[in-house]
Amino acid sequence: MSWPYRFDFSLTPEQLTQRRFLLDYYGQLAQYSIIFPLLCFQVPIVSRFLVSQAQRSFKTNAKTLTKYGERPPLAVARGFVSPIIQIIRKIKWVLDESIRPGWGTWKQAVFGVLWGSWLFALVLRNTGDDYMHVTKRFGIVAASQLPLHYLLSSKPAYNPIQYLTRLSHEELNPYHRVFGYVLMSLFVAHATLYLNFYLQMGFLAKRIKDIDVQLGLACVISFATIATSAISSVRHYSYRIFYTLHITLSFAVLPILYFHVKYLRIYILETTAVYVFLVLQRYVTEQHHASATVSLIPNTSLMRICLPTTALPKQRTYRPGQHVYLSRPFLNETSSTSVSHMNPFSIANLPLKDSPNIELIVRELEGSTKIIADAARHNEKGHLNFLLEGPYGSTTNFPDLLAYDHVLFVAGGVGATFTMPIYRDLLLRMSNTHDSGKDSATSRVERNNGQAHRRTIGKANGQLESQQTDKDPKPATTSKLSFIWSVRTIEDATWGLDAIRQQNGSIPKGFELFVSGKQKKTPSTVPAAVVENSSFPKEYESIVNETNVQYTIKYGRPQMKSVVEKICMRNESQRVAVLVCGPATLGRDVRREVGKWIWKGQEVWWHEEQFSW
Repeated sequence: MSWPYRFDFSLTPEQLTQRRFLLDYYGQLAQYSIIFPLLCFQVPIVSRFLVSQAQRSFKTNAKTLTKYGERPPLAVARGFVSPIIQIIRKIKWVLDESIRPGWGTWKQAVFGVLWGSWLFALVLRNTGDDYMHVTKRFGIVAASQLPLHYLLSSKPAYNPIQYLTRLSHEELNPYHRVFGYVLMSLFVAHATLYLNFYLQMGFLAKRIKDIDVQLGLACVISFATIATSAISSVRHYSYRIFYTLHITLSFAVLPILYFHVKYLRIYILETTAVYVFLVLQRYVTEQHHASATVSLIPNTSLMRICLPTTALPKQRTYRPGQHVYLSRPFLNETSSTSVSHMNPFSIANLPLKDSPNIELIVRELEGSTKIIADAARHNEKGHLNFLLEGPYGSTTNFPDLLAYDHVLFVAGGVGATFTMPIYRDLLLRMSNTHDSGKDSATSRVERNNGQAHRRTIGKANGQLESQQTDKDPKPATTSKLSFIWSVRTIEDATWGLDAIRQQNGSIPKGFELFVSGKQKKTPSTVPAAVVENSSFPKEYESIVNETNVQYTIKYGRPQMKSVVEKICMRNESQRVAVLVCGPATLGRDVRREVGKWIWKGQEVWWHEEQFSW
């Protein structure tokens, strides 16, 4: 098939005007077409709301009909749609699978292909055989997508895209990257076709000296540099390089495109307005200076960072499972820090329950964490000043986990800083029989502040004391919760075990601790436990057998197949929620085993917390 486009220099003024009209029209159509996928996001949200309302209205009728031997209409409806729902769950599970490490999920790839195909169709629509028309169309369609592209990168929660999609920054960020590759492809195609035109006509050497061509090439090179620095291997090699290039060039391309050609200026002004709004929102309302107390946890590479909740934005609290961004410490009054040095850390404690502080458990590695640890060692009181941003996180959009028949938490190392607060929040909600079971830990503590339901920790014997008459939760009340935690040494788990014991008085049923590293000495700070694995060091056996059994320690790595089967084999019709945070290999192991039950028809809500693609 021959090349369908030709250089047409015989266009009349009316035809040139018509071409200009079509260029502007399809640019606007490409920009406004984002409304359709945003509306599609509302379908499941509205559907869930309607289903919940239908369940409430049918509840009374169902009891009456069942009493007289008739099948409730809601049960009939479920029987009809159940096969369809199972198919949808399986498709969703496949789309959420990772293509390969660092490549994103199939869902993100499908989005990129579909949206890229739609934009490509708008590029070709009504261009005829006019080479210059399709060349210009590539550029204006790409520029029309820039405001949305910048919105997708926003961290602050006051973002219309986050509100309409009910997705957090961490969930939208992969789509921002995919979107960026689509736009780069359009801009590269635009530049390539123009350079080919100049080359074919013999005046490439002349046009390359003109400012509009130089600005266009600078823009394409900038986008290519941003895309290259966003590759997983580059980001992992040096996040600072990625961040610096990303922020600098994403701002620099705006004036470059503005002066490149006047027909793009409306889109550049829109993008600039979005950029300024997001920057002001982030740096004025989200970031605050805070004085923190940093202490090193003995016999580990962990440290505890306590920041006052007053460092958060006014009238804002945090929810279990959220995280904040923390800068490197200000080493003196004249020192400064950069947002490129800010790293995300999960908040390890419950809001307003443990103390009026935000507590972070951080492992000392290279880079910022090592600088924090070294600064704490050289500061006798451990007081350091930081720049704090957040809180952020997808837990604001989580379903009510207590509505599920069983909730499985799987954590590896400091990944428990994400799962532990959510686990403790559920324990707290389940333990209070006077509560409706729907209030979060935050709302209940605020409501019961200063009343008899607030518990304290007895310092003399370490047991949980309470001013109320309710007893500690019985094992039956926590049987729907399972917590699997894999650590290198027992000392790595002391912060979490202490928090649970202070809240509950003992470690609940369903909590299992796996120690994967070799222990060299007896842990003197670990609560009572029972060891089930015969390969566990003998010195532990002698200690734990002298005390009361409170929870299970197993030596080695958790066998996720048996863990998942133990939960799912109870009843294949039960609804299960699975939350994972830890190394990528752990997440893949859990997902592989859970997937087997998805294909058997098990209803599973899945969430894996990670701070990379």
